[in-house]
Amino acid sequence: MWEVAKVVREFDERGERAVKAAAELLNLPAERVRLALGYYGAYPDEIDAEMAMADEESRAAEEAWRAEQRLLA
Repeated sequence: MWEVAKVVREFDERGERAVKAAAELLNLPAERVRLALGYYGAYPDEIDAEMAMADEESRAAEEAWRAEQRLLA
């Protein structure tokens, strides 16, 4: 569910336009997007923590890849 919140957070669109854009991008029904956003509304701290953890894991993976590339250069 954090993925939906992250996508919507990064859009310029708001409201129903954001729901439709997220549904299209994530290949989900709009109802599933609304459900995920409702869950975020009920548990924002939990979802924000999951997003932060995913961002950190992504950053660490990129850093490891860059180190490997430097070694191979």
